[in-house]
Amino acid sequence: MVKYVLTAVLCTSCMTFEKSKLSVLGLKVHYIEGHSRVIKAVNGVSFKIREGESMGIAGESACGKSTLGSALMRDLEPPAKIIGGSILLDNIDITSLEDTDFDREVRWKKIAMIFQAAMNTLDPVFTVGDQMREILRSHGVESSAEGRILASLDDVSLDKTIAKKYPHELSGGMKQRVVIAMALLLHPDILIADEPTTALDVLVQAQIINLLKYLKIKRGITIIIISHDLGVISELADKVAIMYSGEIVELANSVEIFKNPKHPYTQLLISSIPMLSTNGRIISIKGQPPDLANLPSGCKFLTRCPYAMEVCRKDPPHIKTDSGFTLCWLYE
Repeated sequence: MVKYVLTAVLCTSCMTFEKSKLSVLGLKVHYIEGHSRVIKAVNGVSFKIREGESMGIAGESACGKSTLGSALMRDLEPPAKIIGGSILLDNIDITSLEDTDFDREVRWKKIAMIFQAAMNTLDPVFTVGDQMREILRSHGVESSAEGRILASLDDVSLDKTIAKKYPHELSGGMKQRVVIAMALLLHPDILIADEPTTALDVLVQAQIINLLKYLKIKRGITIIIISHDLGVISELADKVAIMYSGEIVELANSVEIFKNPKHPYTQLLISSIPMLSTNGRIISIKGQPPDLANLPSGCKFLTRCPYAMEVCRKDPPHIKTDSGFTLCWLYE
């Protein structure tokens, strides 16, 4: 049995978190196409994560969660652009840093990311070790490269011989762990994992989940999990943000989200999880999300909500709760 399974059972609710490690305030990321079409992928998102905490970001496809993750890494490709808000890392607004300063001082050193379809990011013509050495070389860390590479592989329960192998010689689960090892090379404070278990079989998914738990406990690393899979979110997150149409519509601790969801969208998302008690019947959310280039006024979930009222045509209130907030007129 891999070494991290036993350690991962420690109760994260018993851990104490002190200061905010990352604060996102009113962040807006738009895809600007031509002169007339603006896709508001992230539209005024705010949240805080404390040191050593894990946060899940969930929602349907195209809700803006992956764009949000890329914005935190400042890894947006045109036509995407941060047009408003701030990202405070240790009280420094990293959106205002020059690209060279961000690359030298923040990227991979303080914030690292496991990208969606991460296994495809490995270069097939270079060995694992060569690719890891390149990361260290680009950040001026060469003298201790071999030791760091072996230590990082060991952290994800991979043998040192993996460094000499090419990606095609590895299984899917091994490649996913290699990508995690690469992200951890420079000992970042924050790890963003975008769909870290996608395209993996159930057994390997469990191994990756346990690995991330282990790394959080061992290193005290702050983790942001981006996933459409609420099962993965429930396993890893201390708190959960539910995104819809570029906004966070509900934020609460993990227990509260899954036991007592407040926003109708959150309730329907959780109800759509296949259960043995439903006898195989799949519950779906009717309708389609609005066009992010032509968002309606008021609540963005209005046309799909079973509790929709006339007042929902106005912007929803920000209702604070003990563990977070929800945007819904039902609680006004």
